[in-house]
Amino acid sequence: MFEKGQMYMLRGMKKNKRYDAMCDMDGALYVADSRGWGHARYPRFTDGAIFVCLEGSPEFDVEAHMKTLHPNSLEHHRLEATARAKGAYDYHREVSFLTPTGNRVRMRVKGNKTKFKKVTSRTRTK
Repeated sequence: MFEKGQMYMLRGMKKNKRYDAMCDMDGALYVADSRGWGHARYPRFTDGAIFVCLEGSPEFDVEAHMKTLHPNSLEHHRLEATARAKGAYDYHREVSFLTPTGNRVRMRVKGNKTKFKKVTSRTRTK
């Protein structure tokens, strides 16, 4: 999803009733309220903010994981172990961004994929 060196625009946050911004809290990017308790201390980003991906995160490699399992194990065990490993990988997967304020932040991919749109030559802003 996120590729190193590409620009991504924050989008769709205004549809949320409460958590309508992203917040840089000491190097971590979180969903936040635009007028929450730390709005003066931590920078907030709303729809249209451009982020640059500094460090991408590859997809889970199923074939490489299957090679690490014991060759005599049953197929059910192999599939279950692969599903567990993929779930753990997806939960802990992170990417690094350069924010519009110039700070480097990290963000978990799980739950935040749809909040960003890749910027291309056809991307429009309202």
